[in-house]
Amino acid sequence: MRTLVFAAAITLSGLFASPVLAESERRFGAGVALGEPTGFSFKHWLSDANAIDGGIGVAFDDSDALQLHGDYLWHRYEWLMPRNIRGALPVYFGLGARLKLDDEDDGKGKSEDQNRFGFRFPIGINYLPYARPYDIFGELVPVLDVAPEADLELNVAIGIRYYFR
Repeated sequence: MRTLVFAAAITLSGLFASPVLAESERRFGAGVALGEPTGFSFKHWLSDANAIDGGIGVAFDDSDALQLHGDYLWHRYEWLMPRNIRGALPVYFGLGARLKLDDEDDGKGKSEDQNRFGFRFPIGINYLPYARPYDIFGELVPVLDVAPEADLELNVAIGIRYYFR
């Protein structure tokens, strides 16, 4: 099933093709994220300061669960303004949701449903090179699961996305 989901994600990313060379022209990007979870990352810029992102990947913290998430992000370009860098380095923060799908085998041939739903609070840094169709990001994401029970987790990931023309 995971292979089917990943194949669908790749196919969908091709349908939204829209790359990007100048910062103001960035719109839809797709790439990979390594960490928790590891998988595909998508981002669509709504304006120069706002975007929605999402991901689908494997969460390794417990029995290789499949994780789906989406966030609304606000970017602040003025918080970090390093010299000698060609491009922008905005700090971003946001609010989102995640669904973690996990069928755990109980060792007796029965699977136990361990699905969870929670809220994400991403905080990260995005490197947007000048006149290049990609970005690099790193993020820390506190996650508050609310169903089936309350739990607090921390997701950490780095990644790269290519922006389609």
